Amino acid sequence: MVGRITRVASVVVSAGALLILLRRVDLPSALHTAAAEPWPLLGAIVALNAVATWLRAGRSQIVLNALGHRVNRVRMVGTQLAGQTLSWVSPVAAGDFVRPYLWRSRDGVPLTPGIVTVLYERIFSFGQLAVVGSACIAPFAFGGGLLAVAAAAGACLLAAPWLLARLVGAGTDADQTAVSSGWRDRLVHAAGQLWRLAGDGRLSLRFTGLTIAVVTVSALQIELLASGIGIALPLWIAAAAFALSQVIGSASSLPFGIGPADAVVVALLVHAGTGPAGALAITLLSRLTVTVPLGLAGALAYMRLGRPPGTEVTAP
Repeated sequence: MVGRITRVASVVVSAGALLILLRRVDLPSALHTAAAEPWPLLGAIVALNAVATWLRAGRSQIVLNALGHRVNRVRMVGTQLAGQTLSWVSPVAAGDFVRPYLWRSRDGVPLTPGIVTVLYERIFSFGQLAVVGSACIAPFAFGGGLLAVAAAAGACLLAAPWLLARLVGAGTDADQTAVSSGWRDRLVHAAGQLWRLAGDGRLSLRFTGLTIAVVTVSALQIELLASGIGIALPLWIAAAAFALSQVIGSASSLPFGIGPADAVVVALLVHAGTGPAGALAITLLSRLTVTVPLGLAGALAYMRLGRPPGTEVTAP
């Protein structure tokens, strides 16, 4: 009952954010502005989705590798697309947990390491996006020495999980104990694996680097969309818009994070001086060039990978 009430409240809040956004912005003017975007530039932005997806798949791969498992890279990309699309259409992005089942059915990866991989990604990337996004908007609020302090605080926050795990003492053999069939033992085993990953400094560094690379590519897409309609947008503002919209949008109960995520992007872009019509135009174009292609690719990937192995139709 509580869960249902929470879900309804989330839908109402998400829908409210969308309605407020549309009421405060001139939609016809935004559509007219978006129509001026050059087609070749739109094609280049769509192509950058492949780079971002490859980086996300690589991020999943290094976590799974740390647990002693490997997935074919092309199949990892397909699984990443499928999980991302299902997370977009499910409450609090829960659909992303289809990936461990696809890894198990296609690559023989046990379910527990797969779930631990997704949990690690979700927890750490969520925190990293929040920190990176906040760091990018810090110049709005701070200057001089305070800005340097804010940057140092952001770096400390990025390193905090690893530092905590090292201080407490994450065991290097936390995942080597025997695992029985009981769910409690599996839960303890999974927690041990997750804790060991948190204490892996090399993994944390590589994972953070890939997250920043994803943010950079996604920010470049937003910046290119802005330049196509004659708006000069700093890359760091675009990075903040992407990172914080991902954080806020993940809590939305509407498909694709519609409402809160778009409101965050528009609010940041307007604050940066793009104007309401320009901000909404960039947001709509981002949906067209990023959300739509990735959503279609993810649906196709899931249709293929979701089949039981050996049931694919081969050409005669």
